[in-house]
Amino acid sequence: MQKNQPTQLQSVAEGIEPLTNIVAQYTVELDERQQQLRDDLAYFDSKLKDLEQLDPHDFSGLTEIYRKHASHIRGLLVKLESND
Repeated sequence: MQKNQPTQLQSVAEGIEPLTNIVAQYTVELDERQQQLRDDLAYFDSKLKDLEQLDPHDFSGLTEIYRKHASHIRGLLVKLESND
């Protein structure tokens, strides 16, 4: 029976390897998306600063839109970072 143990362990390891590869691929993708969200947030924050000067009363409505986008992105980042 001990001769079967290495074979069983080998079988388990072979079964885990594809799952490990999938997790690694998703980890890379999640990291890329998280970085994209940070970049997007930096963009909206920059635009909000510009709008403070250019349209302080938000006649264009862009400040409200950008604030909503920035808030949504911050929420997504908080959720992603809490799962790290």
